[in-house]
Amino acid sequence: MNNLPWFKLYASDYLVDGGIDSMPREAEALLIRMWCICHIEGSCPNDPEELARKTRCSLQYVSQCKRHCDPLFELRGGRLFSRRMEAEKRRSAQASKNANKRYEQKSSSVGTAIRTAVCSADGNAASDSDSDSNSLKELPTKNFNSTEVAQIICQKNGWSGQRMMVAFKDALEFQSKHMPEASLEQVGEWLVNAYFERKAAKGDFAGGPQKFFEQALYMNGRPNKSLPTTSGGDLVSRTLAQLEAN
Repeated sequence: MNNLPWFKLYASDYLVDGGIDSMPREAEALLIRMWCICHIEGSCPNDPEELARKTRCSLQYVSQCKRHCDPLFELRGGRLFSRRMEAEKRRSAQASKNANKRYEQKSSSVGTAIRTAVCSADGNAASDSDSDSNSLKELPTKNFNSTEVAQIICQKNGWSGQRMMVAFKDALEFQSKHMPEASLEQVGEWLVNAYFERKAAKGDFAGGPQKFFEQALYMNGRPNKSLPTTSGGDLVSRTLAQLEAN
């Protein structure tokens, strides 16, 4: 069962699909309704009577058109699974896995840099500091753009939909101009904290995250948006200061 109220339908792919193009036009309406059931339940029934009930179509119509739709589905355990939608699920799962892996690698690098900065601040010897600096230079530098950061953070917080992602991306780009010393990931976490602080304070009257970011409500009541001044000039110290400020 899918939690999203929509599913992907690529117009150009749909129009040039030979399997769809070869079926009668009246059968396409049943195909779309079968896809809707697959999106909601994961699959749709193979039994014509049950399928007619689920799609809210007449049994006569389903009996006439279902045979034209069957080649686009895979029959498993008495249920029909859309070949197109199952393939899209696999692609989305792989893309999500790859994005999470990149995010974890980036977070690990930042965490290592912060721990090194803390050790240096606690009074490590000069030679040790030099060694730490050399180690930091060898850390992988995988930078995420605003779209990637927005997608990852929205996914991790269960925020779905294109408009939601665009709203967060716009807020991320806007707020990053006011926090030039922070990385996009840090600005993203700052925005998430701002939303949940408002939600905790206002309860049901806080509204949803999309409204919060579209209307730039994070501009209200969130002090210390700029980074504090640090004694050192290195990026790790400034990063640590920003995280502590948050």
